Amino acid sequence: MYSEGKNMKSEIRKLVVEVEDLRIHGGVALVAPRRRALAIAVVAAPAGGTDLEALRAIGSEIGEVLHHRCAEALGLKPSRVLGDGGAVLMGEGVRPELAQAVLHGLAGAAAAVSDVNSVSAAGTLGSTLEVPLYRLAPTTGDLEVMDARVNDAPRRGELIVALMRAEARQ
Repeated sequence: MYSEGKNMKSEIRKLVVEVEDLRIHGGVALVAPRRRALAIAVVAAPAGGTDLEALRAIGSEIGEVLHHRCAEALGLKPSRVLGDGGAVLMGEGVRPELAQAVLHGLAGAAAAVSDVNSVSAAGTLGSTLEVPLYRLAPTTGDLEVMDARVNDAPRRGELIVALMRAEARQ
C-alpha cells in the first residue's frame, strides 16, 4: 500500500519529477506524443548499512514513492505503464553494495509492472545520470534514456535514486 510520509524508513531530502512529451521523432510528427516521466529522490545512504534486506526494503519504499509520482505525473494507472528504468548515483563515501541493494529493492517495487533496467554510478554535486528504459511492447523494443540531474546532489553520504516510466499507447 502506497504511503509517503513520516512512517518511512528512509528520509527523502528532495523529490524532482519531470515529464517529457516527444512530438516529433526522427523528423516525423507522431500521431500521439510519446510520454514518459522521471522521478528522482535524494536520500541519505544508511550509515554503516550492512543488512542487505533492510537496504532492499528502503529501495522498495523509495521505489514505491517514485512509481507513484511518475504515474501521477503522467495521469496513469499502473496497467498503462509500458516500461520502467531505474538508476542510482552514489555520493562520496557511499559503498557500491549499498547502492546495488537499494537498486535491487527499486526493481522489486516495480516487479508487478515490468523488469526494471538499471544502472549505478558514482558522482559528485550536479553529476548527470542516464536512466535507461527498455520499452516492453514488441513493436517498440528500443532502449531510451532520460538524464537525471539534481544541482545540489549527491552530497557526501547521499544517493540519488531515479525511476523512469513510459506510457503505453492504446
